[in-house]
Amino acid sequence: MMKISECIPTDILIIGGGLSGLTAAWATGSKKKVMVLLDGAGASPYVHGFSLPAGEGDSPELLFRDTRESGRFQGKESLEKHLAFESLEVPPLLRELDISLDRNPDGSLALLRPLGASVPRVASAGNHTGAVVLAKLRKRLIARGNTSLLTGFRALRLLHGPAGVAGALVFDRQQNRFLHFAADTVILACGGFCGIYPFSTNTSDIGGDGIAMASMAGAALCDLEFIQFEPCVALSPNKIRGKGLITTMFFEGACLRNHRYERFLAENPEGERLNKDVLCRKIVREIKRGGGTPNGGVWFDATSVGRERLVKTYPAYAERYAACGIDLAAQPVEVAPAPHTSLGGVEIDENCATSLPGLLACGEIAGGVHGANRIGGNAGLETFVFGMTAGYAASSAEPRISGFMPEEESLPLVPCELRHRMRNVMMRELEQNLGIFRCRKGLRHALQTLQELMMNFSAADNGTPKEYYETLRLQNDLYTAVLLTQAALERKDSCGCHIRTDHSDREESE
Repeated sequence: MMKISECIPTDILIIGGGLSGLTAAWATGSKKKVMVLLDGAGASPYVHGFSLPAGEGDSPELLFRDTRESGRFQGKESLEKHLAFESLEVPPLLRELDISLDRNPDGSLALLRPLGASVPRVASAGNHTGAVVLAKLRKRLIARGNTSLLTGFRALRLLHGPAGVAGALVFDRQQNRFLHFAADTVILACGGFCGIYPFSTNTSDIGGDGIAMASMAGAALCDLEFIQFEPCVALSPNKIRGKGLITTMFFEGACLRNHRYERFLAENPEGERLNKDVLCRKIVREIKRGGGTPNGGVWFDATSVGRERLVKTYPAYAERYAACGIDLAAQPVEVAPAPHTSLGGVEIDENCATSLPGLLACGEIAGGVHGANRIGGNAGLETFVFGMTAGYAASSAEPRISGFMPEEESLPLVPCELRHRMRNVMMRELEQNLGIFRCRKGLRHALQTLQELMMNFSAADNGTPKEYYETLRLQNDLYTAVLLTQAALERKDSCGCHIRTDHSDREESE
């Protein structure tokens, strides 16, 4: 049995310190004690901007329609409406945080058009929106005094009480010990799970913990088979590998070229200005036809955008690539599609409530908002809208954990060398069988292999806390990989981001 050093009570426990988690913390107000486990900021610092239906000809109604159509009508309509119409509450939040959005010389918002949108709609703050908002939120939360921002703490299991979810088993990486956090309300805000893939846009802190914790606790999940691949992710040099190039540039002259430097989508009526799922498929097909570059990608050519526009509108990208010796205004970048966003996750309602009492979810960990494909900018908007919603819901929750005492747990243990082999096998199966194109044979092979790997976990009493921690992280990632594979097998038709090559239809042929 693993001995737990301490049980720490709080009113609200937020698992994840990215935009959705910190927005939720801010929205809880000042009356309750809030603890935020910052591990899990994930992609938030790299958020370029967010959808804001404030431009000419735009409206929440049009944002809702675009979201629904791009998601192939697979999203939960009530969540899509909530996202679109509550977007109007984001500007007041940003004004409250003293964050200024980019504007044109005439004072109007400087909006970019993302793939899948009918009009320009992505607002940003100096091209560093995520980092700017995170810094402001942290500063304001610290000043408010009722919120503790905890670094180096990672949640691995949810705790159960008589009235539902009552906290989490947490590993303190600074002192190498396990702790129990008890809470009246737990908010899952720890991001998606694309970090379980070997090559993705995700940072190393993104994995399967959130999905695994929720599922093991009995929470309902949805849409796990929908993994959005980012079409244009840098392959080289290594310093920039895994970083995406923003596809709004396709509306400003950027294009894609094969190894012969031919614009292979030139004859397409919309050029490269396609929904991300369709664009990814066209890139992969061009590579398979022999058009791939030396590292197995295509060329992203932004030279037509112009240096002035790149520096003014996309400074974060221009600076990031310049630091690696690449001048976006003068030379192309070798790119390929890579897993970017998990569109499915924990099932929620319009109040961010899950199927488990005491458990809320917001941000990328929550499913049902985007359906089978996501519009650029909606991920950033989602963190604000559903972060605020979760915070408001948690602030009004009734106390539930009085006298709750969690039990000590038996934890699994896998030796270090075996853990590495198991992770490599998992990543191989995901890369080979759960990419953009999938088939029944490959999915069944992946599922069998992953389930066999899961049999290596067994309780043991002779490990160090760090060994238990690493084992639990691997177990969560594998468990999530199994759930993803099962979901992909169960959806036999092709739809949006999920293409079954053994099911021929319109989606597959796009």
